[in-house]
Amino acid sequence: MNRELDVDELIQLLRELDNTITTPIVVRAVGGFALAWHGVRVNGLTADIDSITDDYPVEVEDAIAKIGAKHGLGPWWLNNDAAADEPDFIIESMDLKWEPVDCGFVHISLFVGDLVSLLKLKLSAVEDSALSGRTRDLDDTIGILRALGLTKAEFKRKYSYLQDDMPNAFALVSRAIW
Repeated sequence: MNRELDVDELIQLLRELDNTITTPIVVRAVGGFALAWHGVRVNGLTADIDSITDDYPVEVEDAIAKIGAKHGLGPWWLNNDAAADEPDFIIESMDLKWEPVDCGFVHISLFVGDLVSLLKLKLSAVEDSALSGRTRDLDDTIGILRALGLTKAEFKRKYSYLQDDMPNAFALVSRAIW
């Protein structure tokens, strides 16, 4: 998918999915969609909904692909790539928390990560950005820190353990201006 969508457009795609499927599913949104939902993503746009969930049943995967094709998007507009095939482990080991989002869906239970959970995930992505070269994760991290009201000094004090656990992330965020 090359184009980016806003939260309302993605909710409409979820509504279409909800009207298409009969199997109940859970979407635990992280990444750009969750950041845009919280008003943290600077332009409010994202290419997809990243969900920390198990693989969806075939019926749901097929419906996701058909809706993506209908709207000129790839089948990954709703994906669980962030789960790395171990959603429960990621949720438990990172102590991720979720906020329910009521859109009146019948078959979809939608949750977004809270800001602290999104910060944990983005710091992990920033740590990996030394290899990937992605800069959006650092921008998103700074946006989350602003939304949480943390100053640079508070970040360094509260997250000093990152110097050992995630040295690249700690260094990049500590040098960033916000």
